[in-house]
Amino acid sequence: MKTLKLTLLAAAATLAMGGAAAAQESPVSFNLGVASDYVYRGVSQTDEGPQVFGGVDLAKEECRDVRPWRWLDAFVRDLQFAWRMLLRDKAFTAVSLSVLALGIGAVTAIFTVINEVAIQTPPFERPERIAVIREQVDDFRAHVGNQFPPDVNFFRMRSDLKSFEDLTAH
Repeated sequence: MKTLKLTLLAAAATLAMGGAAAAQESPVSFNLGVASDYVYRGVSQTDEGPQVFGGVDLAKEECRDVRPWRWLDAFVRDLQFAWRMLLRDKAFTAVSLSVLALGIGAVTAIFTVINEVAIQTPPFERPERIAVIREQVDDFRAHVGNQFPPDVNFFRMRSDLKSFEDLTAH
């Protein structure tokens, strides 16, 4: 008799919730069960009487976690929170923006130098035809009598070498 009353109570609670349609729209879902005797590890937990058990679930949160654009909602909430925090503390905002501006300026300057030196092609026509000529002087002071200083050698090579279009020194 008690089991029948508990079963009817569970059915009434389910109907009061409005069935499956209400559970779909509600952020909370309920589950309810009835057992004639709740036995755990061979020992009756209800003194061989009926047992009613159930629980409350947050169905809306689980459904929200399944959506593919969940990260976008979290990102928008994070941006809103960050904006509120920046508006709240003016000194922190000023320091943050200053550090951000200095960081962007430093990265821009470093990239500009690297771009000019290593990434862009040299400002010459047909750079694959550029050749490097090096002159090595072991001890310049010992050979002053036999050799010209390097800049004089450059001008001499520039006038003597006819196989090059132009010569430059650095």
